[in-house]
Amino acid sequence: MLVPGSTNGSSRRILKLRRALLEDNRKISFGYQNWFGSHFYLFCPEGHEVAVHSINNRSPEEWWAKASYEEYVEEMVGQREILHKFANISRDSLLGMRVPYLHPGGNAIMNVAYDYDFVYDSSIIAPKSFTPIWPYTLDYKIPHRCMQGTCPTRSFPGLWEIPLNTLFSNDDTGGMCSLADQCVFQENDDESVEQFLKDNFNRHYNVNKAPLGLYFHVNWFNDRNKTAVLLNFIDDIRTKHRDVWFVTMQELVSWMRNPTKVANLNSFAPWACEKRENSCNIPKNCEVRHDLDGYIETRYMQTCVKCPVKYPWVGNFEGAAEGVKIMDLTRDTEPESDS
Repeated sequence: MLVPGSTNGSSRRILKLRRALLEDNRKISFGYQNWFGSHFYLFCPEGHEVAVHSINNRSPEEWWAKASYEEYVEEMVGQREILHKFANISRDSLLGMRVPYLHPGGNAIMNVAYDYDFVYDSSIIAPKSFTPIWPYTLDYKIPHRCMQGTCPTRSFPGLWEIPLNTLFSNDDTGGMCSLADQCVFQENDDESVEQFLKDNFNRHYNVNKAPLGLYFHVNWFNDRNKTAVLLNFIDDIRTKHRDVWFVTMQELVSWMRNPTKVANLNSFAPWACEKRENSCNIPKNCEVRHDLDGYIETRYMQTCVKCPVKYPWVGNFEGAAEGVKIMDLTRDTEPESDS
């Protein structure tokens, strides 16, 4: 299995990525981790997955390793509520998370994922190895060295971790990276980029069939050469390997829970391509006030529902005149469901 995904990025750039992936009749599910992208109402009906990645992606990077349970609730659960309210994405579809900068906050972030019914996290880096790591549950200690120093130390039964296997070329050209765009290649060195992708695929495919996660910031797709190399790589895999499937993380977890032979995957219910309706054909263009650290800004967003009074943000996921924190609503109750 191959799991492509994009982390962060503006809506316009993600739309360019979406168009590139779907041209030439490619049928590929993609994963997006972001906060409220104005065009996310387009993605879910096409079968792509959206996961949460925090609301404000704040700096410094180390903040995320030290954030409290309450802070993670406002960032992660708050983003899920924003996506649900303003992009019309069901909470039952927003089941995964990735911590910004890949600095997971130990037990705090996993407690939030566990308490608020997320299915998986994908923030933990697996060290460089010629034997890739398969996804695992956090029932027990993680099965590899903790690279970031803030991995969970207690059990979270049934919560899945989809680790980021370190990517590298066999000759180390480009260095090592957990997000594919962070490996560095000389300008216009298409051959090295192509070999980098092939080396990582072959390692996963030939050694133990562990799913290959290829995750990108959308800056990768500002480079036409790299975009072309990636699309050629995808087409090459689709042509030569009929036993390889491009899946989202939710689809990956569904298979892990119920391993199914390749011969039966065309009828594997969790991978069925269901027709979904768009939230709307013509979204509203909203001009809204944003109060940020004592400054007042004007921000713009698109939504298929009523425009908010204020820009949805940490501590004000509803975009109301007066903000309400998630913790204030759920302190004494279970997280609200769609049913």
